Amino acid sequence: MSEAQTTFSEALNNVINWLREGDPNAKNHVDLPWEVVEKEAEGHKYYMATYKGIPYIIYIYPLEDLKIIRLVIDPFIPTKFMDNNTRLKLYYGLLKISTNPSLVKAGLVGDDDGIVFIVDLSAYSLGKNELNQALEELLITAYNVIQELGLKEAALGAYLEGVLAIIEAKKEKGASEEEIKKLLTEKLGIKGEMADALIKEVYGKGSEKKKTLMEPM
Repeated sequence: MSEAQTTFSEALNNVINWLREGDPNAKNHVDLPWEVVEKEAEGHKYYMATYKGIPYIIYIYPLEDLKIIRLVIDPFIPTKFMDNNTRLKLYYGLLKISTNPSLVKAGLVGDDDGIVFIVDLSAYSLGKNELNQALEELLITAYNVIQELGLKEAALGAYLEGVLAIIEAKKEKGASEEEIKKLLTEKLGIKGEMADALIKEVYGKGSEKKKTLMEPM
């Protein structure tokens, strides 16, 4: 696809549609039926995508001025107050990721120097195969770093916070609790008790989040 053939809006719609219109038996990540919701912060739209068995939220940021569609995994793991040896090992690993011949870049954001994994894709040359490669490299990189650091619990917490944001977006558009329960259990593979706790957190029927959300799915 060339710039003359595809507008930025069309390229973004392609990405969202490729993710939504999937098959649960697909072998490629891009061909799975992802749940994608639109969000807005400070006047800027972005998207959140998740799928059963993948313990990360994929954030999709349309950067139209740069003609880029950015994919991000943010496990919300601060590094600022890690001990020096752990932080040095981590930063060394992040530098290696950013200099490897890969689509993935790694970096730090925010006042607490949180880890992020990023892929920037040209909107006007983006095809489905490239999006699949980006998803695979992004997920593998995040998984490997978090496993090596032993931070699976923190990453799970970030995932569940992302799921809460997805539920809130669905609620704002009029989704019922029954529809949300079906989404959580059937599409995202979250077990019944965990699904109930997430629904209660958003629909205001309790405050079990701190006790329940860190339990294994």
